[in-house]
Amino acid sequence: MLMEFTYNHVFHLNSHMKEKDLPYRVNFKDEKTMGLEGLGICACTGKDDLAQAAIREFFKNEGIDIIFSDDGMIFEIV
Repeated sequence: MLMEFTYNHVFHLNSHMKEKDLPYRVNFKDEKTMGLEGLGICACTGKDDLAQAAIREFFKNEGIDIIFSDDGMIFEIV
């Protein structure tokens, strides 16, 4: 089965991040790629790992495997 990111994923993932009090927003890049954007340097300091864990958890529940870029700000479907 072909896996793709959708705008529904963006909406629900951003809600998921807000519920976990993580100051990040996820942006749709294309069907295979999304970006993670911090909503303020001070608010995000030390929370990148928590944000990535929340994203991994969200997509694991969706049955989608992802991988992050070296800087952790871009992720894509494996």
